[in-house]
Amino acid sequence: KHLDRGRGKSVPYLLGVDSRPEALPQTAYALDTVVEKLKNIQQTTLTNGRVTLILESCFSGRSNDGDLIKNRSAPAFGPAVTLSKQSVAPSERFVMMAAAQGEQFAIWDNDWKRSVFTDALVSGLYGEADATQFAGNGDGAVTLAELRQFVTNRISRRLRKVNPSERQDPDIFGGRDEM
Repeated sequence: KHLDRGRGKSVPYLLGVDSRPEALPQTAYALDTVVEKLKNIQQTTLTNGRVTLILESCFSGRSNDGDLIKNRSAPAFGPAVTLSKQSVAPSERFVMMAAAQGEQFAIWDNDWKRSVFTDALVSGLYGEADATQFAGNGDGAVTLAELRQFVTNRISRRLRKVNPSERQDPDIFGGRDEM
């Protein structure tokens, strides 16, 4: 999530490899536009289906001398925007998941060679979120509430091992409870 403050408001952007901080409206994609287009597809093409938008960091911020910031997603251009139900207004059939909130970074796990969010999300979707040992109900279906709880707890536990000074709270909202 990167921001353009030049228009008097904070606008979250998704950046491509050729995006330029001084020209975000021309070289990046506004998150509001992405959400609007996905909702339109859901309403016109997937009328009985659901859309899930997953925002994971790109781990850019590299230079010829290596990473500018080690084991983190790239920093935003200025203070970050906290995604919220109000800012993207997910509907009953639109779920949004973000790796971290506001001023937080998405943390990379060098041992596992992936982000802690991706690890938790994939493990949860593969069924661990429904397991009774992780506070699921064990009914064979992963609900959004189970996934949210599992991902949050898994990230917290893993960060205590790989980077205890960091905090990363995923943002998962929208949609009905079933996945």
